[in-house]
Amino acid sequence: MHTMKGIPLLESKVTSYKGMKISGTLLHFCTYCPYTTIYSSHLTNHLRKHTGERPFACKTCGRTYTRKNNLLYHLNRYKDHN
Repeated sequence: MHTMKGIPLLESKVTSYKGMKISGTLLHFCTYCPYTTIYSSHLTNHLRKHTGERPFACKTCGRTYTRKNNLLYHLNRYKDHN
């Protein structure tokens, strides 16, 4: 299990599908829809829309998120209320 500043994060089960090179640029394709990107991290985030995976969980309340920055925003808001 990965941790981020002591916060446990669930392992991501999303993998990117790498496609063909066009003009020297490797494209990453979504296997569910026509979405294409040059960034594997963008495809990973996009695929979570289809899979429903929410790998970033708040240790305090259990709320889950698809992106780490959303968890960090939640943690900062939660911290300010304590």
